Amino acid sequence: MNLSYQKGIRIGTWNIRTLAQASRLAQLSKEMTRCNIKILGLSEVRWKNSGDITTSDNHYMIYSGNSTTHINGIGIVISTKIKKSLMEWNPVSDRLITARFRAKNRNITIIQCYAPTEIADDSEKDHFYNQLQSTIASAQKRDIKLVMDDFNGKIGNNNNNLDEIMGRHGLGEARNNNGERLIDLCMANRLFIGSTRFPHKDIHKYTWQAPDGVTRNQIDHVLIDKKHLKSLLDVRTMRSADMYSDHKLVVAKIRIRTMNIITTRTKQKKFNIEKFKNKGERRNFCETVTAKVNNISPTISAKEKWELVQKAYVESANEVIGIKNP
Repeated sequence: MNLSYQKGIRIGTWNIRTLAQASRLAQLSKEMTRCNIKILGLSEVRWKNSGDITTSDNHYMIYSGNSTTHINGIGIVISTKIKKSLMEWNPVSDRLITARFRAKNRNITIIQCYAPTEIADDSEKDHFYNQLQSTIASAQKRDIKLVMDDFNGKIGNNNNNLDEIMGRHGLGEARNNNGERLIDLCMANRLFIGSTRFPHKDIHKYTWQAPDGVTRNQIDHVLIDKKHLKSLLDVRTMRSADMYSDHKLVVAKIRIRTMNIITTRTKQKKFNIEKFKNKGERRNFCETVTAKVNNISPTISAKEKWELVQKAYVESANEVIGIKNP
């Protein structure tokens, strides 16, 4: 896929609070398409363990969660075309996941993470930032690096003695402990806080809104290594995107001259849908799908149900109409 140097592509990050209901993944996929986002990092997915899944409209999601409980959890959703350039991914923990993409001259590493809240114990924060530091350090040195997160960190707009890692366009003046930790991380790794570079209205800066509808903070951020800062065209929130979360979708527009994604074409098998012209075949297919879906246990998770429903349709199509001859 050739990614336009002039127009750039959209990459986002979003704390969605939960993907526990199967319908929310379909809704998220539609929002990605509507907003023209090619790669979307997620926080608070709340799925157990790690794995991957393909949505009904062929977005591809990789995720990393807690092995025992439905807390934290993160993921990255990738558009169909970009998926072809995914080289590898690593579910580091229920707060960290990485994905590496192949480009023409310089590959891209995306690190999606979910930081502890401001009131969390220092030991929990220390563990997270130590793990994040190790993850950044282990990334290929030549790669373009993007770190995206709900950092729960307020950094404000004061960049005195910090112009190497942030601009003057942050939201507000206050800076909390998580914000200080974020700044230390950026200083140690020469990362720039992208949103502080662009002079948007406050309504396009805040990323979280309290239940009172008044308190608003900028705590979700997109970081890029300083040497590739000119590739970052914009960072702002998209208020129109809706997943019933108190966080807003944060979108970065990125232009990378070398980002000519290499893809390989594979011949896909097609079902013999001509057989559906026959009423009996249609009825047989519906009955086969229904029988398989009815056998799915009601006690499993929404994610597992989603996977089994998709499997039921594919298996039924194979059994009833088969593959179309080339």
